Amino acid sequence: MIKNFYQDVNSYLEELFRFNPIWATQFGDHRFDSLMPDYSPERIADFLERTKKWHSRYQNLTFDDPQVEVDREMMLALTTRIILELEAAEVLSKDPSNYVDDAIYGPYLLLLYDFAPLEERLYSVRERLKLIPSLFQRGKENLKNPPRIWVKIAVETLKAGRDLLGSVIPSLASSYPSLKSEIEELSEQALLSSQEFISYLESLPSSAREDFALGKDLWEEYARRVHLLDYGSEEILEYGRELVSQTEEEMRLLARTIDPERGMLEVLSRTGEDHPRAQELIPAYSRAVSEARRFIQEKDIASIPQWETLEVMETPEFDKILTPYAAYFPPGPLSEKQQGIFWVTPVDRTLPVDEQDKKLSSHSFPKISLIAVHEAYPGHHLQIIWSNASRSLPRKIGHFVSSLFVEGWAFYCEELMEEQGFFEKPEARLNRLADQLFRAYRIIIDVGLHTGKMSVEEGAKMLVEHVGLEESGALSEVWRYTQTPTQPMTYMIGKREILKLREEFMKRGGRLKDFHDSLLRNGSLPLKLQRKLILG
Repeated sequence: MIKNFYQDVNSYLEELFRFNPIWATQFGDHRFDSLMPDYSPERIADFLERTKKWHSRYQNLTFDDPQVEVDREMMLALTTRIILELEAAEVLSKDPSNYVDDAIYGPYLLLLYDFAPLEERLYSVRERLKLIPSLFQRGKENLKNPPRIWVKIAVETLKAGRDLLGSVIPSLASSYPSLKSEIEELSEQALLSSQEFISYLESLPSSAREDFALGKDLWEEYARRVHLLDYGSEEILEYGRELVSQTEEEMRLLARTIDPERGMLEVLSRTGEDHPRAQELIPAYSRAVSEARRFIQEKDIASIPQWETLEVMETPEFDKILTPYAAYFPPGPLSEKQQGIFWVTPVDRTLPVDEQDKKLSSHSFPKISLIAVHEAYPGHHLQIIWSNASRSLPRKIGHFVSSLFVEGWAFYCEELMEEQGFFEKPEARLNRLADQLFRAYRIIIDVGLHTGKMSVEEGAKMLVEHVGLEESGALSEVWRYTQTPTQPMTYMIGKREILKLREEFMKRGGRLKDFHDSLLRNGSLPLKLQRKLILG
C-alpha cells in the first residue's frame, strides 16, 4: 500500500508538470522545457477533474507510519491548494498576471539556472517563445471581468518584461548562428503579441470590477487546509495587532538608547547611512554570508551539509531590470546541482553621489547582515538545501504548497541569531525589530484586504506611516498581497509556531541544535506536521 502511494505521488506530479511545464523547470525536471501551459477550458477542466480524483484518493487513505502519513497530508494540502485556486479563486479567469508571468518566466527560468550549456537551453527558449502568442490569446479568451488592480499589475509587469523578450534573449542568442535569426524573429513576434495583450488589458471596459478580496471564508479555508493552521482570521488578526504594539514599544525603547533626541523611524532611517561604498557592495554581502555561516558552525546552531554551495555574485545584465537590489534563488528540488544563487545588483556608479547614497541606504551594514541570515545561513538557503535532500518527494516540494514553515523559518532565524549574539550593535537589533514590525503589519493588511475590511490605499498608508516605506514601495507591496492571500501572514505566524514548538521541545530536555536539525531534515512541512514528527 505504501509503495502504491508513492507511485501515485509520482504519477500526480507528472500530471502537474504536464499541466504547467514551467513548474517542472522550476522544480528541476527538464523533460518539459520546450513546452508552455495549455490553458484551454477543456485542458483546465480535465486537470481539475483529475486533481479532484487524486485528492479523494489521498483523503481516503491512512497510514500507521507517521512519516508516510505526513507525506499523505502534504499531498492532500497540495491538491487542496490547486482545487481552491482553479475552482474557488478562479485565478485563470480573474488574474491576467498568470499569463504574463508564464510568458516572462517560461524563458527566463531556462536562463536563470545553469543546468545545461547555454546553447542547449536557448533551443528550449526558442520553443517557448513560439508559444507565447497563443498563451496571450488564451488569456484574452479566458479572462472574465478581472479586478482593475490586477489588470494594472499585469500591464506594468509585462512592460518591464519586454526588455527580456525583445533585447536580452536575442543578445544571448547572437553568438549562436544556428539560433540567432530564428530567435530574433520569434522575439519580435513575442513582443508584438505582448503589446497586443497590453492593449487588450488597457482597453477593458471601465466596468472591470474592483473587488479582489478572497472573502473571509475562502481565506480561512486556505489558512486551515493548505497551511494547516488550527485558527482563523480573527485570531490571526488579533495576534498581528498585539505584535505591532509590542514591537513598536521595543523599538521606541531601543531607539532612545541610540539617539534620545529623534523619533523611532528617524533613528531607523539614519542607520541606513552606515553602508559600504558602491564598489564594495558585493564583497560586503559575501563577507556577511561567510560570517553568518561561520557563526552557525562555531556556535553549533545547526548542521550544514557538505554538499551545499552558495555563490554570491553580481546580478547578470538580463536580470537587473527584475532585481533592483538583491535576490536568492534556490536550486530546484529535483536538480542534480544543489547550488544556491545569491545575486546582488550593484549601484550605477555613473549616478550622482547623492543618488548613489540614497540607493546604498537600502544596503546598510545592519540590513546586509539581516539579509544574509534570512536568505542564506541559517535561513532560506540552508532550509531549502536540507529539504531538497529529503527522500520524500512531497517534502521536497512542500515550499511550493505552503510558505508557513519556509518563511517562518527564515524569519525565525533573524531572532535566533540575535539571541546567539550575532547581532550585537543596537542598530542591528533595531533593524531586526523593524523587520518584525513590517511582518506584523503584513498580518493585519493580509487579513484586512481579503476580508474586505481594508482598501489597498489604506494598507499602503499603514506601511508608509508606521513602517517607514516610501509610498511607491508600499503600494507595490500591497498590490502583491492582493494576489497572494495568506502568504503575507506566514512570516510571523510561521515564526510564532516555530517558537512554540521549540519551547515544548526544550522543556523535554532537547538541545537547540537537535531541534533545528529535526526541523530542517523533516523537509518543507507546515508546522502542524513538523509538530507531529518532532513531538509525536
